[in-house]
Amino acid sequence: MLLLLTALGWNGEMKRVFEMFASAYVESDDIVAVLEVGAINFNGGPREIFERRGCKYTGLDIARGRGVDVVYGAGDPFPFARAAFDLTISTSMFGAIAPTAAHRRVQQEARHQHRPAA
Repeated sequence: MLLLLTALGWNGEMKRVFEMFASAYVESDDIVAVLEVGAINFNGGPREIFERRGCKYTGLDIARGRGVDVVYGAGDPFPFARAAFDLTISTSMFGAIAPTAAHRRVQQEARHQHRPAA
């Protein structure tokens, strides 16, 4: 499953959306491996929501920082096997980069990372 949400940052409304999503889908569909694209944490994020439900959470970004587990080169393929995750999310990254070829490349890579629905 691929979930892309864009906001001006992590806030109470985003937290409520992810809490509702996780309550509805994570526990019922046994989503256990979550990838967040653009995971650097400046003001909060959804990691705790998923880890509290037992998910293995991986944060991916182009720079080191809080919330980032794996750093990759911008425009490069993501450094994971295809279909390595049950859920791929992005909370604010797509609002921070211009809709260019790099933007489309990130979306394409994100689609390849999640496992198809059963």
